[in-house]
Amino acid sequence: MIKKILYNLLMSLLFTITARAQVNYSISGTAPSEVVYVILSDIATHQQLDSCFTSKGSFHFEGTLPENTFVNLTDNRHEFDASLIIEETPVVVDLGTNVIKGSELNEKFSDYYRQLMRLQVNVISDYHRREALMADTTQTAERQKIERSIQLQLENITAVEKGIVDSNMGNVISAYFLRDLSADLTLNELRGYLNEHYPYRNNPILYPALQRMRELENEETN
Repeated sequence: MIKKILYNLLMSLLFTITARAQVNYSISGTAPSEVVYVILSDIATHQQLDSCFTSKGSFHFEGTLPENTFVNLTDNRHEFDASLIIEETPVVVDLGTNVIKGSELNEKFSDYYRQLMRLQVNVISDYHRREALMADTTQTAERQKIERSIQLQLENITAVEKGIVDSNMGNVISAYFLRDLSADLTLNELRGYLNEHYPYRNNPILYPALQRMRELENEETN
């Protein structure tokens, strides 16, 4: 029993240290010619961290942030964006194509991010098609076909995200996609993923998932 208590205290201390570990980061890149400036934001808190005017299509950010912070880059007109993970390895971003070069972790995360964005764009396109048919009673069959397509695509996105999470439980990528996936998980599934041994449980990106788990626990006890 004493060993278990000491172990839990040690793990809690380790998570606290990990959550507060600060790293110096360097993010540089290129942007399309129409981009005037680029904005750096914290995805978890939606807080703007910095901004930078482009110079001949190039931009650069550097500073200090907690390691494994998920950040987003977008342009002044919000037409382009890219997301990445803060770490010490310098990152180079092509904002026009959303391609990231850096550590193996960031390049892997970027590949997943672009994959999910492509899937979501297709769903959004079908949503717009469905809305255009809502008032046309002669297109009921076509609207129902689109709605079925949307449902199947959403189920596929959930399956893809679950595969990403399951394949990356040993790194922080899993935390990002657990946030989005949490709305589709049962309480037992959330408890399984977000147990005391999961090293990224304290990452701010997981606040929505933890909140979802607390809500389900409250429902269970009431």
